[in-house]
Amino acid sequence: MKTTSAQLDASQTDFASASQAINSTNQALIASLEGLGTPPAPATADANDVIDELSTNLKNGAGEIQQTLNGTFSSQSEIDSASAKVRASTKQMKADISKAVTELRALPEQQGWKKSFRKAPACQIVAKG
Repeated sequence: MKTTSAQLDASQTDFASASQAINSTNQALIASLEGLGTPPAPATADANDVIDELSTNLKNGAGEIQQTLNGTFSSQSEIDSASAKVRASTKQMKADISKAVTELRALPEQQGWKKSFRKAPACQIVAKG
């Protein structure tokens, strides 16, 4: 997400390319979250709640970005406005990810949850903390 944000202001083509890159990254993370399987007990409910909330928030953010991307822009002002919307969505998504990571890291390590996260490439950073 960070590497594509510079493209958002340049042109409609660059804006579309950056937005698609953000959506692709987001979809990969959602797929990884959904592929984690059932967290180990007794933290199962807590971990599931955190992951479900994050997945919902990321899907909503991706939907907002896609809706913005589907627009037609006839001026630089419209591109700038759409870029601001995408930046706001990505900023919120980043905050949602950070919150989820903090909550998951707070689960007792003996629960074995880190093993599940190490198996999902997009989630490995959570297990390192």
